[in-house]
Order: sequence, then structure tokens, then C-alpha cells
Amino acid sequence: MPLLLIYNQKDTQKKNKLKDICDRRNYILKEATDNDLDQKIGYLVELEGYEKEEIEDIKPSEFDFTFLLIKDVPKNEMYSFLEEMQKEDLYIANKAGLTDTNKNWTLRRLLFENEEEHRTMELLSKITNLFNYAEQFMKEHGKDETLVNTLNEVDTFLKDSNGFNLDKAYELYEKLYRTLDELNRKTL
Repeated sequence: MPLLLIYNQKDTQKKNKLKDICDRRNYILKEATDNDLDQKIGYLVELEGYEKEEIEDIKPSEFDFTFLLIKDVPKNEMYSFLEEMQKEDLYIANKAGLTDTNKNWTLRRLLFENEEEHRTMELLSKITNLFNYAEQFMKEHGKDETLVNTLNEVDTFLKDSNGFNLDKAYELYEKLYRTLDELNRKTL
């Protein structure tokens, strides 16, 4: 049976809406708390072979976002489920599906990894939008050597297969933003 594990949903009305969706779909909705952060995902989603860990020193949560873990929702239902959440104004940016890898992680580790992934994807989206804006700017106002060089630097970074460095990505985003800002001021 499909199971959804929700963490840090403080809005009771939204939690109740999600519960209603789950009830209509015959999904289980389970809530994880800060006391569950150091438990294995496999235990929290009720997989066989996983037991509750005895944690003596529970560390406080460093996470301030809502998270949803999705287990066993059939592929042919996933789109309509997410669409129904959207119609009910239940957008949850940080979510993941259960995998063979993350079932062995603690909830804390999954939240950390998911937060990093979410921040990376947001930044990549911002870089892409700014890159597209820069290309459009050059079509309208002509090429600028500094902008071309910055775009080449960003392009080279994004095509680098040696791994993604979030700090470097932020640095390049800010450089591209500053370059465009200066050019925009000159054209006013």
C-alpha cells in the first residue's frame, strides 16, 4: 500500500488536506517528528527488516522546511496525485521517492541530501534564466565582451563533468547578475 511520510508540516489545515487526499486514495499518511531524525528511512516507512534504533542523545533539528517521502505510489497515479496536491495548494518543494539507497539512510541524512539537491536545482534554474536573458540582451543591444566572457565561463562550468560545486555556481551566478546589472544601467 502506498505510504507518504511527512516531516515538519506545521500548518494543520494543509496536513488535514493531505490526509484527506490520502484517505480518498487509500494511501497511508505517516508523520515523522524531530525524534525520528536519526531513525533509518526503512524503519520509518515500515519496511521489513528495519527496527527502531535506540537513540540516547537526540540532536535538534536544523531543518526548517516541509518534506514529503513517497513510497509505493504507482507510476500511473503519481501525476494525478501531485496534481491533486497542487489543486489543494499543497506544494511541497522538498520531496523524494523511496530508493534502495535512501532506505538505509537516516531521515536526517535524507533531509540534508534533499535540501542540497533542492538548492542546487533552484540555483541551476536561476542561472539558466539569467543565461537566457543575457543572450536576449545581446540580441537587442549587441555583444559585450565582458558578458560574452562571463557566459563562456558559466557554460564551461555547467559542462564540466568533474562534479558540481555549489559555491562556484553561486559565485558565477552573482558574477553574471552583476555584469547584466551594469549593462542594464548603461542602456537606461
